[in-house]
Amino acid sequence: MAERVVTDAGADIRHGGSKAFYQPSGDYIQLPPRAAFAHLAGYYATTLHELVHWTAHPSRLSRSLSGRFGDDAYAVEELIAELGSAFLCAHLRIDGQLQHASYIGNWLACAALG
Repeated sequence: MAERVVTDAGADIRHGGSKAFYQPSGDYIQLPPRAAFAHLAGYYATTLHELVHWTAHPSRLSRSLSGRFGDDAYAVEELIAELGSAFLCAHLRIDGQLQHASYIGNWLACAALG
């Protein structure tokens, strides 16, 4: 089911390198190869996180991605992406060593300090 959600979204997903990110200027998601993840659950959790960032594009939900690491806008976008990923993982019954709670807690603390 997870693969179908990812495929049906229609995002341009590229594999290679060692980092996962959404590139707004090129409107694509970059992911490490699946083999770089210890578990398939981690691959999908990461993919879904980046897919939620992808929804911010002006042709989709048009959320601002202008924030820089450490500022409130960045922390809020990271919270949106990680919460979205957590909800999607729960819906898709993706289990494993996911760290949504600690990641969300970290960004909540960053947003509170800003």
